[in-house]
Formats: sequence, C-alpha cells, structure tokens
Amino acid sequence: MQEFGKRHHEQVAYIRMDKDEEMKQSFSNSGYNINRMIRDIEVRMGFKLIPGKTLIILDEIQECPPALTSLKYFCEEAREHHIIAVGSLPGVTQHSGTGFPVGKAPNEHPPH
Repeated sequence: MQEFGKRHHEQVAYIRMDKDEEMKQSFSNSGYNINRMIRDIEVRMGFKLIPGKTLIILDEIQECPPALTSLKYFCEEAREHHIIAVGSLPGVTQHSGTGFPVGKAPNEHPPH
C-alpha cells in the first residue's frame, strides 16, 4: 500500500487504526464531518492533504468502526480524496454487527 502510494501520489498519509489512539478518537468524535476528519488527519500527519495527490491509507480499519463508516461519507462528499482502507479478516469477525459501506464505486453513475 505504502509503496503504491509513493509511486502514484505525491504524498501518503498512513494511519494504523490499531495503534493510533488519537486518530481513533478523531474518527469516533467527528460526527462524520468530512472537513473535520480531513483537518484532523492533516494535523496528525503534519501536512496538508492535496486532493488527488495525497493517498490516505487507513490500515486495520476494522479496529475503528466509525472510520469504516466514514468511507461512505468520503465517497459521497469528498470523492477527490484518494483512500485505501485495509483490514484483516480475523479483526472483522471480532466486530460482527458493524455495518460495511458497499456499492460505492468511484465512477458509478445513478441509473437514468
């Protein structure tokens, strides 16, 4: 993921949700406000996120269900931000009952 980010983006914002308590709190307290989430990531990373040029990697996302749910809001409100979300299957089974946003392909257009 990080190698892909380095090759195809100007910068990478890598967040390990299983080890970064500050970011877990941020996603949990954001109320799914995309601008607040982006600002908090920028503060944590120490640089501005550049739409289309920064890759945001949310590793072990299953450790923070609000981060997982936030993917829906990034897709709906901030498609210009590139995000990779990665999780482990054992972690997913530990969080049964957590919803997974599905059906949000970036180039998907509603039927006419």
